[in-house]
Order: sequence, then structure tokens, then C-alpha cells
Amino acid sequence: MKLKSNYALIGFKQEIRNLLMASYVVTLALGHTLKCMSIKADTMIRYLNAAEELSIPKNIINLSLNFMGKRSHFIEAIIKESKRWEEMPNRKEPLTEEMILYIIKKSKEEDNDNGIYHAMADWLIMGIQTGCRKSEWSQDKTELNKTKDVHKNIDGSTTAFTANDFQFKGKNSNHLHVVGKRSRPALVELTWRFQKNNDNGQKITFAKSQSNSKLCFVEAAKRVVIRAKDLKVSNDKPIAIFTESKNDKTFKYINDGHVTKLLREAAKEIYNIKCTKALSKFTPHSIRVGACVKIHEEGGDATFIQTRLRWRSLAFMLYLRNTAKLATMQSKLIDNANNNI
Repeated sequence: MKLKSNYALIGFKQEIRNLLMASYVVTLALGHTLKCMSIKADTMIRYLNAAEELSIPKNIINLSLNFMGKRSHFIEAIIKESKRWEEMPNRKEPLTEEMILYIIKKSKEEDNDNGIYHAMADWLIMGIQTGCRKSEWSQDKTELNKTKDVHKNIDGSTTAFTANDFQFKGKNSNHLHVVGKRSRPALVELTWRFQKNNDNGQKITFAKSQSNSKLCFVEAAKRVVIRAKDLKVSNDKPIAIFTESKNDKTFKYINDGHVTKLLREAAKEIYNIKCTKALSKFTPHSIRVGACVKIHEEGGDATFIQTRLRWRSLAFMLYLRNTAKLATMQSKLIDNANNNI
């Protein structure tokens, strides 16, 4: 019993030492350095390594390590948080409805219903409601050029959505097995065969818009499937495709290069962004960010965002943004509160 007590006491003392070192790391993160400026996580680690090296020749107990000889979880937590904050300025900007409307406007100038603007408009309309990751619908340009084939799952099936992943339904949820231009589906059930969160085979249903036909998910999905059918794409192949001319029946897959180019074009025109660095924050990931921001702006709570956009954690909170719409909402809430006084 006495031996166990001694070990417990030694462990407790070491934990106190770890807390002292963790406090030192916090001061570094807050900018209390010789140059009075904060340092990055990697520099903090170098500071810790230097302290460890200094302790060895003098036989001093290493303040950074726990009783098991590993770096203290207190220090690890601080370094992890510091790295997260370092990445915050590099967060991607969200896709917005205004940007989608710009792409739709550009599609009107195309003499080709299967052109890149037409196709991108449809996928962005769906993207801002599904929060799709890049690989779930488009292709990686580098990989596509290298392998001459689309990205595939471990079972050999295509990673991106296929026509088989879309199930159209009528008002009474009855399945529509054939979808054409005259079809009037009310719902679309979309299936994610493989997902990053491992919830494979998940199905989420989207309803026809009753007030905004331009940004209707169901209509966009219908156009995507009909486009694939007209271009004779197999039902088990990716359907994020376009053609370069009206009479061209040889389709191309939409890749991340196409997505990035059009998103930055839209951002530049809509928000008058001229800074290259600012424009670089619009990438295919902007679609997933935009979906989170959109639901948040409309008053959706954390549970709703997690459920509809397929999140297993609250990590999406990092995607939320300070937007003009939220500022307006807050102003209205305050005005209403003041009027009730």
C-alpha cells in the first residue's frame, strides 16, 4: 500500500509540474515573449524541446512530460488549440445564393443547355442544400488526368453521385421510375453510398421549393439526371458532367478546377473582390461551408445542421460566419425586445 501511495504522490507532483509548464505555453501563445508577439504552435514545440534538452544534463525532472514519459495532455491540448487558431484565417469563404444566381445568369448566355454554367448552376443549387464534399459529386483534376478514370470507392463503385443515387417521388411519396422533362416530382431522395463519417447508405429527402423555382433542389436534380440520360451516361457512372458545345455529345466530368474557377469568378463579380489572396479562399469546400452558413442564417439550430448536413460532431461551428443577414436578424430581435418594454 505504501508503494502505491508513493507512486500516486509522484504522479500528482508531476502533474502539478505539467500544469506549470502548460501555463508557460499559454503565456507564449498569448504573446508574452521577448518580442512581445505570439508564436506559432511549431515554435512552442521547439521551445519545449529546448527546455527538455536543458533539463537532461542537470538531471532535472522534465516538466513537459507526464509520469508515463509522454508529453502532458495539458500541453498537447494547448498546442492543438493553437494550431486550430492558426488555421482560422485560412478558412474558406462560403458559397452564397447571390453567387449561384450569378452562375445561373451566366448560363442564360450559353447556347448550350449542357454547358459548364448550366451544369454548375444545378450542382451549386443542390450543394448549398446538401453541403456536399468535393469528392461526393465532382472529380479531382490531377487524379483524373493521371489515371484517366473517375475516383472510386474501395468496392470499385464511383465515389461521386450517379443517377442511381437519385430517387424521385410524387406528392404522395410514390416512386417515379422514369423522369423526363414533363415529370413533376415533389421530392428527391438522395443516397450517400460512402461517407467520410462512415454513415454509408444514408438517405436524405429534399422537397420541391414552393416559393423559389430558380433555386429549387428538385428541379436542379431533375435537370442533372436528364442531362446524364441525354448524354448516355450509364446509371452507375458520375453525372456531374458538361459539354463544351451545343452539338457535342462527348461529355466531360466537372473537376475541382472548374468549380474553383467559377466560384472565384462569381465572387469577384458579385462582391467586387480584386485581391488574389481573398479570392483564393473560394474553393470547392466553399459549398459545404455555404450550406452551414445558409441554415444558420435561416435560424436552423445545431441539431438541424448536424442532421441535414451529415455531421457527427459540432465541428461545423468553425464554418459559421459573421454575415449581414445575421446582423439584420439581431437588429430585429433587439428592436422587438425594445418595443415590448
